[in-house]
Amino acid sequence: MIIDPGQDWLPSHGVLDNRVMPSLPFIGIAEEVPTPFVRPFTLAKHFTRGGYAGSLHAGSSLRARQWRGQWLRGGLPLLPLDQRDSTIEPAHFWPLLAELNGQELGKVQRALRLDSATLARAVAIAEQRGLLFSLPFWTPPDVTNALFPLRYWRDSALVADLQRRREVASRVTHWDEKRWEGFVIAALTGAAGVAVRARDYRIGQDEIDLVLNWPQSRRPWAIEISASRRKKLSPGNWRAFEEIEADRLIVVDAGPEGRVCRVRGEEPMRLIEALREVRTGP
Repeated sequence: MIIDPGQDWLPSHGVLDNRVMPSLPFIGIAEEVPTPFVRPFTLAKHFTRGGYAGSLHAGSSLRARQWRGQWLRGGLPLLPLDQRDSTIEPAHFWPLLAELNGQELGKVQRALRLDSATLARAVAIAEQRGLLFSLPFWTPPDVTNALFPLRYWRDSALVADLQRRREVASRVTHWDEKRWEGFVIAALTGAAGVAVRARDYRIGQDEIDLVLNWPQSRRPWAIEISASRRKKLSPGNWRAFEEIEADRLIVVDAGPEGRVCRVRGEEPMRLIEALREVRTGP
């Protein structure tokens, strides 16, 4: 992943200790290690302003929006030529990709009349620049043909700014919920660390937003993400929980207050609480 050299991007799970490393690798004498710096932020602020330091630590919300606007004018990477050696229109591509945050990319391909190879190159560029991250699907051990992974925007503020640029007023249903979903997934996977395998579970009507598989063959955790404090788990959520033989079923709420546990071992939590649980692990 190639981070924008002009700005540091601060991961949201850094809120746990408010000690974050600059996102760029240190270049210089091997013995000289960069010292973590402390600049507190809240999850709510990170969600609304994104992780780029220029926006996150701006003096006001207005200045944060102005900084992101300037970044979007010059920071988005160049797109490859399409199958006809024609230029892909950035003003159309990026807002459409933002609108389909966390969803399948077939609509982008159809709307822009791109072939699959060109779209794959464009998405790979976005992932290399750290704009997108992928979440693969859980597959049974005997299945060899895996589905294409879901792709989420890493920065919840940039994706919202791009979504607002869409000329068509009617957006994809629940687009803002997908923004929260991607934000939570990025935070939890970052807190879990690279040794933990993160996947989405979706077979028929049975689905779980995030499955964390711990090393050393421990039983996974199932995490369902809610944009409200009144989410009612579906029968498909419970079937998925049983099918993957998960040890815990955590429901991450968007509200500032937690809820009491209800039935069958469900654990409702605020995101900060879930981050602490995931950081600690089983």
